Amino acid sequence: MAEEQERQSKEALIATLEREHEGSVIKFDDLGNPVGLEEQTSQREALAMGAAFTLVGGVFVFLPLGMMLVFLRDFYLTEMLCIVPFFGIFLLPGGFLLTGGLKTLYSGITGRGLAYVVTLEELAERENEERGVGSTDFSYISRAALLDQIHGSKASEPTASTASPEDEPQPVGGFWDDISESAERP
Repeated sequence: MAEEQERQSKEALIATLEREHEGSVIKFDDLGNPVGLEEQTSQREALAMGAAFTLVGGVFVFLPLGMMLVFLRDFYLTEMLCIVPFFGIFLLPGGFLLTGGLKTLYSGITGRGLAYVVTLEELAERENEERGVGSTDFSYISRAALLDQIHGSKASEPTASTASPEDEPQPVGGFWDDISESAERP
């Protein structure tokens, strides 16, 4: 009975994914459960990112490497122990950027390796962002309410979408209270 319910829920999830993301490829794990959707980066984006990462990585690799070689030509062993770690700080991240940039540039040129899997959790986060539902309970007040608060006029009642338990009056001595009190004093 439990296996039948699992199978039905899996089929319902697959049907929902096919309906909501028509034309997308659904990726499955070894047991046949849906893991997420396969998406593909455009070649133009991959080329632009690859060129940018390669350029920045090249600067962070070849400039410190050249400077290190110039300095090492004239120094002794004890001085080398200071120079090599200093330039290594730039060479290591630069090497990662250069390697990643070259791989991305290669993917952009050949069109291989541009596909990636968006998990079901990431899809749920995207849908929440599109609906305006954040992952936390915190929400900013509206611009009008903030301007009313700054100028000391009575703020309009917050709407149901922006109201939260944290919108209760703050204790005296807060930043806005100090400003409004100093403005009221002659």
